[in-house]
Amino acid sequence: MPIGKKTLPDCPVAATVSIIGSKWKLMILRNLRMKPTWRFNELKNSLEGISQKVLTESLRGLEEDGIISRTVYPEVPPRVEYKMTWLGEQMAPIFEAMNQWGQLYQQYVNSDGERIIMTDFAQVPATAEPELLAPAKKEA
Repeated sequence: MPIGKKTLPDCPVAATVSIIGSKWKLMILRNLRMKPTWRFNELKNSLEGISQKVLTESLRGLEEDGIISRTVYPEVPPRVEYKMTWLGEQMAPIFEAMNQWGQLYQQYVNSDGERIIMTDFAQVPATAEPELLAPAKKEA
């Protein structure tokens, strides 16, 4: 059942999370951004650990919410392809921000107590407190 106006949370962030908030939906959408058209088995093989049931449910949910489209070709055996819709494509800035933040966090975690060099992250506000950008000091 598609999410309707009456069932969406009032908070826009909560509404977004209610649609794309699962691990597998995010990974499916990541793949659809990397390559525009995917077949079911291609997606399944690219997502290590996903079951056929979870992939099917996730694809159906994204389709019902208008984020992806599913095209069935009248062939034997049937060929089914998935791709982003216009609405799904509008999430590009979300994924770009998640990618940038993920890189920052990986650098933070891997910094081993050293301050992060912020030159590659132009989006960090100039007013950011330096202590907020460094890992917590480890007790000796």
